[in-house]
Amino acid sequence: MEASCRRTARSPSSVDRYLNVVRAVLNHALKEYDLEWRNPFMGLEVVRKDKAEPNRDQRRPFSAEQVELVKASYAMFVEDKIAKPLGLTLAQWNSYIDPADLSEFRAMTVRGDWDGLRAHA
Repeated sequence: MEASCRRTARSPSSVDRYLNVVRAVLNHALKEYDLEWRNPFMGLEVVRKDKAEPNRDQRRPFSAEQVELVKASYAMFVEDKIAKPLGLTLAQWNSYIDPADLSEFRAMTVRGDWDGLRAHA
């Protein structure tokens, strides 16, 4: 079973089958050992391929105006939370960023990891 679990692509029915086994094992352990916690696999559903990959034509992309608004808001937020407390302008702070680290900085911003961002300035 271990080798089959390492495959990269699985059909939804295979994932359902594996989840049912995991649920059953955990439910048995919960009852057998009187454990006081909830089975984290209960209620977990497998997303069917047709729902997981929506038709590109059905998506509603942002307008150019909306994209610019998000960029401006992000820049103001980063300047307020990171650059100003360090006595820097946003342009000065950006000059310290290595382009290779940019994706990690974005992830830190989403997580709200201001200390991590300040440490790189």
